[in-house]
Formats: sequence, structure tokens, C-alpha cells
Amino acid sequence: MHGMRKFFLFMVMACAAIPTPVCCVDTLAMSELKRAQKALTDRAAELKETDVVGYSMLMNAVKDLEKYTKDSGVEGSKLLVSLLTPANLKRLFKAPARLDKDTGEISLAYAMDNVSLIQDWTLNAAKPEFKKGALFVSPADKLTHKGQWLGKVTIQGKLLMGNRAGVHLCTNTGWDVLGHSYNAWLVGFMYKGQRKSEQVYNTNASETADTAFAPFTWELSTRTTLVYGGITSAVPLDQPFAGQFSLCGGQGGNLFKDILITGTLDPNWVKQTLGVGE
Repeated sequence: MHGMRKFFLFMVMACAAIPTPVCCVDTLAMSELKRAQKALTDRAAELKETDVVGYSMLMNAVKDLEKYTKDSGVEGSKLLVSLLTPANLKRLFKAPARLDKDTGEISLAYAMDNVSLIQDWTLNAAKPEFKKGALFVSPADKLTHKGQWLGKVTIQGKLLMGNRAGVHLCTNTGWDVLGHSYNAWLVGFMYKGQRKSEQVYNTNASETADTAFAPFTWELSTRTTLVYGGITSAVPLDQPFAGQFSLCGGQGGNLFKDILITGTLDPNWVKQTLGVGE
């Protein structure tokens, strides 16, 4: 019996001496940062022999992202989230920002009927115009959100088209959501002037305008996906930076309301806007 006690004590001490493995689980934000880093590294390798300046720019971006990824997922996420304190979020945006500290994502909500909240947006028109509890974006205008987004980001809201033709949403990285008529009304994606996909969302080609607000969701991640008017359109997306979103007026002017943006902010944009670091 005494021998059994000694054996049991030995086993307990031996188990205690075994180092416990540290589990490091990447957050969503860290996964997006690492995906962006890999995409930039791969693209830089393609440019190394043909575009020295482009190669240098991309590798500088990769090096900057290493500040957030080199310390492991958890520590890197802490570094990213540490920039997004309540005080700093108020400096970045007029709208209340909700931060998910587990994923690094933030959410920004805009009713689009309030002049103070649209200060987070740049409108080409001299003065914002409100109708039906929504913001009117004229055919010759677009409303651009100030945030720069990296990796997965989603913008959703409600849209009333004055004319179904034209560009209704876009990014400064080359993506357009546009409608046009060809025996029916179609909506789809253009990327830098090239049509990528389209779906029929209304079979009546003689109707040129919407009569009611319709919900939409546009997500950019490993693919770009649009849900609108009962259709879903999606194409692969191989660029790490979503950039900036714009709400556009199409060919007849559009009304937007209840806009919600959720995603991972570009940490370089955050630092530059806050004046942090170099």
C-alpha cells in the first residue's frame, strides 16, 4: 500500500512536469490579416522581375502587417484591438462603433436621416438631401465612407432606386454593383470595367424605377457576394483590401437608409488617421 502511494505521487509529479501546450487560436481579424499578408507576398513575387517599384511597395506593406501577425494570433489581435479603444473609435467615427474584441471586427450603423452621422461620409454634393427618412444620392453623385477596410467586410441596408440602370454601389478598389436592362432588369458586378456576373432581378423591362425600399447585403471576403431583390450573385475575390465603400446614385438618383457596415479595419489606415507611429 505504501508502495502504491509512492507510485501515485511519482505519477502526479511527472504529469505536472510535462509542459502544457499553449493553444493559440487565430481570431477572424488575424485570419484576415494573415490572408492579406500572403496575398501581398504572392503578388509581390510576381512583380519582382518586372516592376521593382511595385514590388517594393507591396513588400513594405507586408512588413508593416508583420507588426500585427508576428507575435502569434492572440498577441497580434491584442495589438490590433488595442488601437480601437472607445476614445479612439470616437476619434475615427461619428457613429457609435461596436467592437467585438474576440474577432477584431467593428460595426457601424447609420440611419441615413441624420446630418451628424453622415459626417463619416464624403458627399460630392454641397448639401445632403433627405427624403422619406433616407439620404438621397443624386445621379451625378456618390457617398463615400471614410473607413478603409481589410479582408472580410459587409455593407447592408435598404435601397430605393430612382432608375434601375447605372452604378448603385462601388469600392475604390474597382468593384461596381450596377443594373441594366436586356429584356429584363439585371444586376451584377463589374470589376475595373469588366463584367463579372449578373442575375435577373426583375422580368418587367418596362419598369425603370423601384416603388419601395429593398434590402441589400454586399459582402467582400474570399468572394464578393450581393444579395438583392431576391437574387444572390457571387464571384471569387482574390484581393486582400476591400478599400472604401461608396453609395452611388445610379442613373436616376437613389435613396439609402439603415446602413450597417461590419468588418476589419485596415490597421495602417487606423494608425495614420490617429497619428500613431510613423
